Amino acid sequence: MADLSPRCGGGGGDPSRGDAGASVAVVRRLAGRWERQAELGAGSDRRAVMFAPRGRKRLVSADACAIGGEPGAMFELPGAAVAARRRMSHAVHDFRWDHALYAGEHLHGREVSAAIAVLVIEARAIVFGLELSHEVSIAVGKAIERIEQLLAQRGARP
Repeated sequence: MADLSPRCGGGGGDPSRGDAGASVAVVRRLAGRWERQAELGAGSDRRAVMFAPRGRKRLVSADACAIGGEPGAMFELPGAAVAARRRMSHAVHDFRWDHALYAGEHLHGREVSAAIAVLVIEARAIVFGLELSHEVSIAVGKAIERIEQLLAQRGARP
């Protein structure tokens, strides 16, 4: 498996940075279709990722990455596969969502990352701007379909 974590976004996306806003687009579109909106969240608070799994049986994280693949390609990875120990750094922005998953494992136990699915969408462009590229917009729709499949497996309905 390729090492995705060093080039992945902030675990919540930034809608002012083009395709980096993919996860925010996913949550916004899901929120319009699901009543239990309190269970949906988006933002770039990586530390919140450490605590999000607490009390939940399943958690899905969506994010954009730029790893050199085909724009709009979507990968589904188990949380345990992407959780990564943080290297020493004094920069706050060096704490990424993969580090937060790793920290969450140590706070809540290893079963936490096993209950997390990470959907990663290959970005075309992470630049200043409010629009998603065409390819990423299509991938957002696919991510929503996958999340709804996962929810349906647990008996949830919109």
